[in-house]
Amino acid sequence: MQRFSVFTLARNAWGHNRSWQPHWRSAVPDGEYDLAIVGGGAHGLATAYFLAQRHGMRKVAVIEKGWIGADDSSPTILTIRPDTVAQPGGEIFELTRKLYRALSRQLNFNIQFSSRGVVGLCFDEADLRAGRATMETARASGTAMKMIGPDKAARAVPGLGRAGAKRLGLAGALYQPKGGMINADAVAWALARAADAQGVDIVQNCTATSLSWRGDRIAGVETSLGPVRAKRVALAAGAASAALAQTSGIALPLAAARLRTIMSQPVRPFLNPVITAPAMNIQIYQATGGEVLVSEIEPSPGPGGDCGDGGGGDASAFQALANGLVKLFPDLGALQVARSWSRPVCYTYDGNPLVGRTQVTGLYLNCGWGAAAFQAAPVSGMILADAIAGEVPHEAGAAFLPGRLGAIRIADSDGQETTWVRPAGAAESAKAQWS
Repeated sequence: MQRFSVFTLARNAWGHNRSWQPHWRSAVPDGEYDLAIVGGGAHGLATAYFLAQRHGMRKVAVIEKGWIGADDSSPTILTIRPDTVAQPGGEIFELTRKLYRALSRQLNFNIQFSSRGVVGLCFDEADLRAGRATMETARASGTAMKMIGPDKAARAVPGLGRAGAKRLGLAGALYQPKGGMINADAVAWALARAADAQGVDIVQNCTATSLSWRGDRIAGVETSLGPVRAKRVALAAGAASAALAQTSGIALPLAAARLRTIMSQPVRPFLNPVITAPAMNIQIYQATGGEVLVSEIEPSPGPGGDCGDGGGGDASAFQALANGLVKLFPDLGALQVARSWSRPVCYTYDGNPLVGRTQVTGLYLNCGWGAAAFQAAPVSGMILADAIAGEVPHEAGAAFLPGRLGAIRIADSDGQETTWVRPAGAAESAKAQWS
């Protein structure tokens, strides 16, 4: 791996940039692997990197349907999620934030982490009570959060001011000073580069179509480039994990939601912190290029929802996002929308993901993170790598074991579809996952 430094930059500039090397090889599946990872996002790449770096397991293939980083087209918020910090395993997001701060130096790649702070707006007493509960739980896990009054909240949000706070009936805010943003593309590229340097095969433009069986165990993946034989398979393909498992008769305990986003034309930087408004179900932030982005997550009812690729969503949903932005910042009403998109996310019914070994021999999972997926990588990859290598994972991953939600069911030989079994006491409604 070519190391980056000011000297490397100067040497290549002097040589008219003819000496740069590719960040990673675009490998072709070859032989049998110790592990095949479906999904070349941050979770899958982190799993491959930590398996090689911590455990010396280098006979690993990462299967990605497109190019590495192609699905991460916008800056990604990196915060402790207000709705999950109080749950078991919520400390993983603080561990991830700390790891992200050191990852640029560790991987010799600028992942563009920016600590901007996160302001969660509260509009009534119920919001304030929820904010205080989150703050106390976060402090117990070592996360810096504090409640601030309406005047301080108005000053913390540029463009809002006292007049805006009074107009909205702002009651206060939950402030997380160390939260911020990170470039999702840069993280994927950095992890791919580091994993490739450890000997991992990164197979791009290769679509996984189904899982392969050998007797009663998983023995590889069928792909558009042919079969990939492996002793173990890890599904880290986000919303596509459930659909891929279903092709082999395996039903995962996941439900679907849609994450919608609109992005404005670039404007002069004015909004430094990330703004969340749980009561309005939106979050707002400004990218480094000046674009203002507004997002919301909308759950789909019931288990077994469509966790596959989705379309762009209807215009009325995107119009609601624009209305929420203008309600908070009326001066932005003249902004034009440059892009809008919608993508599926999958989550479990207790709000925690599925990470670890399943009841199906040879099958491992790292999915069900919902809208907070990127916030948990690369620590989730480290936890899964430890589980695959046979070591006891970090205690933060104890709440993520797939078996907690009941047995993963496999279709009968006659092809009758089965579903997962929910244990007594499981949550009856999914919890939207927010940063």
